[in-house]
Amino acid sequence: AEGMRLLCEAIGAGKLSGLQGLHLAGNKLGAEGMRLLGEAIKAGKLSGLQKLWLENNELGAEGMRWLGEAIKAGKLSGLQKLWLENNELGAEGMRLLGEAIKAGKLSGLQKLWLENNELGAEGMRLLCEAIGAGKLSGLQGLHLAGNKLGAEGM
Repeated sequence: AEGMRLLCEAIGAGKLSGLQGLHLAGNKLGAEGMRLLGEAIKAGKLSGLQKLWLENNELGAEGMRWLGEAIKAGKLSGLQKLWLENNELGAEGMRLLGEAIKAGKLSGLQKLWLENNELGAEGMRLLCEAIGAGKLSGLQGLHLAGNKLGAEGM
């Protein structure tokens, strides 16, 4: 968490304000690392961010809560691509992401990666509910492989 804290301090100080892409894949951020990043994002210091790689970080539902709050604050409105695969989000994490999507603050999102997050049928229902709100009309790619959706999730 120390490395993430240092990065977020730099972000919070406005030292990376021109950043368009942030690649944090495979860093085991967990919920605490996502809390730090979420707070830095909410401070508005990454408003130009277009691509955010968060795959393989063990975020879980708690980490998704922090990301969702940052999204709902409108500080990632320019985000076009979001990688969230392999984060054990489950249905609860999908519910939290769905709430953020329904807030309408990701209208420019073009591609969303959610592979291998144990969403199941309930997570898929929640995702479809969020999509049904019409707030992702620009979405061009939705990646859902390996989520054990089953027939109920289709």
